[in-house]
Amino acid sequence: MSYIIILLIPLLIFGLLIYYNFFKVLETELNVSNKNMLLHLQENLDNRLIELNKIAYQIYSNPLLTAYNMKIETPLNAKEGITELKKYITGNNFPYEVFVYYQELDRVYSSSVTYSIPEFLQNFHYSAWSREQFYQDMRSLNKPNMTKPAEIVSIFQQEVPIITYLVPSPGLSRVSKVTVFFMIKEDTLTNMLKYSNGDVILLNESLQVITSSRNSGYSKSDNLQALIRQNQVSGSVQWDGVKLLTTFLKSTNTGWKYMILLPEQEAMKQLNDTKFLFVMAFFFILLTATGVIAYTMRLNYNPLRNLKAFAENKTGRLLSNDNEIEVLHYTFDHIFKMKDELYDKVQNNYWPVKEFLLSNVLQGNFANMEECNEEGKEIGFVFNHSLCHVAIFLFAEHAINEQADRMKLITLLEQHLPEGIEGYGKTSEKNGTLIFVYAHSEVEDQDVMKLYFSNLHAWLNETYGLQTTIGVGNSYSQVSWISKSYIEASTAVDYRLIKGRNNVIYFSDISLEHTLQYNYPVQEMKALETSVIEGNMDIINKLLESLYQLINTSGMPLFEARCLCFDMINTVIKSICLVDKKHFQLKKDYPDIMSLAGFETIDELWTMVQTIITELCSRMKDGEQSDSQDLHDQLTAYIQSHYANNQFSVQAMASHFGMSQSHLSYLFKSMRDSTISDYINYLRIEKAKQLLVQTDEPLTTILLQIGYSDVSSFVRKFKNTVGTTPGAFRKTGIAK
Repeated sequence: MSYIIILLIPLLIFGLLIYYNFFKVLETELNVSNKNMLLHLQENLDNRLIELNKIAYQIYSNPLLTAYNMKIETPLNAKEGITELKKYITGNNFPYEVFVYYQELDRVYSSSVTYSIPEFLQNFHYSAWSREQFYQDMRSLNKPNMTKPAEIVSIFQQEVPIITYLVPSPGLSRVSKVTVFFMIKEDTLTNMLKYSNGDVILLNESLQVITSSRNSGYSKSDNLQALIRQNQVSGSVQWDGVKLLTTFLKSTNTGWKYMILLPEQEAMKQLNDTKFLFVMAFFFILLTATGVIAYTMRLNYNPLRNLKAFAENKTGRLLSNDNEIEVLHYTFDHIFKMKDELYDKVQNNYWPVKEFLLSNVLQGNFANMEECNEEGKEIGFVFNHSLCHVAIFLFAEHAINEQADRMKLITLLEQHLPEGIEGYGKTSEKNGTLIFVYAHSEVEDQDVMKLYFSNLHAWLNETYGLQTTIGVGNSYSQVSWISKSYIEASTAVDYRLIKGRNNVIYFSDISLEHTLQYNYPVQEMKALETSVIEGNMDIINKLLESLYQLINTSGMPLFEARCLCFDMINTVIKSICLVDKKHFQLKKDYPDIMSLAGFETIDELWTMVQTIITELCSRMKDGEQSDSQDLHDQLTAYIQSHYANNQFSVQAMASHFGMSQSHLSYLFKSMRDSTISDYINYLRIEKAKQLLVQTDEPLTTILLQIGYSDVSSFVRKFKNTVGTTPGAFRKTGIAK
């Protein structure tokens, strides 16, 4: 009985302290929790709307999405623009659809199709957005953004509650007549709001109710606007005889307002239920503890017999003929056997468990190294050193394809590490690479690691014939930053484009701060295009060598080197397209230009470019002889049809034939041994001589018929060409 009294006294004191103090704290925390929840909702929605704003501004600044580019007359550009729009919402489940209204075109473009305004309002029929209101909102919208409350929209004859969010243009002149707006399903917002108790009401910039979490009568009441203006902070109000707890917040980022309306009785219900459960649990503990103490006291005299019965129950073997000591011996032996079996099972699952833990390390899912070691200690996956970094091993294609071979190589590398260095590896689903996480204790060990990687690279090449590119990230002392080292190692591997394959590339050796100490080779690219079209291999080889040296010696960053490489690919493909217009037989037998996109290093790209251009020039020579006469006839016919037009220009003629002005002039000169201007002047003089002799029309009328507007200029040119003035020529010609 004394044990029971000793137990009851502290339990009673503890229960009273909890009841009178702890539940007071809970009541206060409940109010704070409502406000924190509302802050969380606000932050979540603000981030979503800021994301929509960023998408809108990116659309405004995208040159592919200008009104000029999206014209119906240029369907390929419009299709490219629609594809661009689709990229902005792909993977983003917050907006239902994005639309761009072009006032100049009077059309709406979505991520899948384009509509005229009547087609748009027919396919997306708003219950409260007329055509006139649509035009007014689109053409007069200015900052801040506009949010239309939820309303039923008939989308292709299916009624869906939609919230429309309009983002005005930033005011730049070239986008001032373009408006971006998003459709958001009401369910998307209400699902985000249902994480809270009570009715969460969402209002727009004009204090209109956008939606609410429960669609209760509160959001539809006429008293709501007055309540909003009176309660700007947390408090309580009377609403139709019911006491409500209110919390109100306004977003400084979006202008939206958030309000929680929660009946006080409902808010305190959970607290009251907790108090009741606490009292019931308290008395249950008292009764249970009393019973346990009484039962323990009764059985206290015979513990060994009870232990024997426990062992028999756990082992499933009747040990009635053995004494208690033998029972304990047998029980411990059984436990150790079970432990050995468990160890064998763990070893069988070593690889998947280790790869799972390494994936979590690389993703930064562990808060500290102790947590990581706790998870991996059962399989021996433990880091005892503080500094960690990541290395990625990329092998030549088809060098090591089998998963079993990669696992053997990982085991071999883990077993041959320098003293004081730890390392664990895993395979990657992407291109068969190996990913290693290394750990060491001192910064000075980094020199040891560099020597290790150098020797390891040579060993893989010489012993196994594996051409290996190793990318090494920086070392960090925080386990959560290992993911950063992984990204750095991936970046270092990508730099094989410049550094070349089969090298050890350290991220620390890559300069990320670059100044533009070279001029982008615009003229060289144009010259390359012209040389490919003309088939001049001498100039092509000089230009390729110049571009190759620029990338390898200028120290340009990776993304600029990639841009230059893709410009090179674009120039080659563009040249082939231009050659195709000139040599029509190439259409069905292009060189293998698709291989250009498969390069990994600058050397590979240059070899492919030279091969393709050489093949192209060879085919051009075969086709030039058969096409030369036909092209000559086309050029001559065009000039004879247009020379009388005083607006005639070589540039317009070049555009007509799909070639550059310089290339057109070069071709014509090579075909007729005269320039286009000389030939036009010849035709005009000859036509003037004919009209002077055969008609009585004045000279000014004749000039209009042959494309001249300046009389004095024509007279000088006529005299220089014919040797006499037009008037004298007319008299002489008539006399003859």
